[in-house]
Amino acid sequence: MQDRLRAFQTTLDARVQQQAEAGVPATTSPASIREQVFDCVAFSTGLTPDEIAGRLQLSILTVRPRCSELVRCGRLVNSGGRRANASGRLAKVLIVASGARSIAKAA
Repeated sequence: MQDRLRAFQTTLDARVQQQAEAGVPATTSPASIREQVFDCVAFSTGLTPDEIAGRLQLSILTVRPRCSELVRCGRLVNSGGRRANASGRLAKVLIVASGARSIAKAA
């Protein structure tokens, strides 16, 4: 699983770098960010919203609402675990819900 996560992070870093070099703005629609958040969690063993924001290099204020939306529609669920976030408070660890899959893979 760690190898898949490293590969995902490397691909994500390369994509962000290529877009920056080409002067292409990163896709920032809520739907696009929702899929990025979902895929980030899917390639992990569970992440807090702060950890997702760090990996995607996005503001927590952008990521947290997308996490809430994904939980509300049943694609992500609370794992029951908690980890400290940047402020020191305990945040819920999110995992992919059973049977949920990426929209990009489903199409």
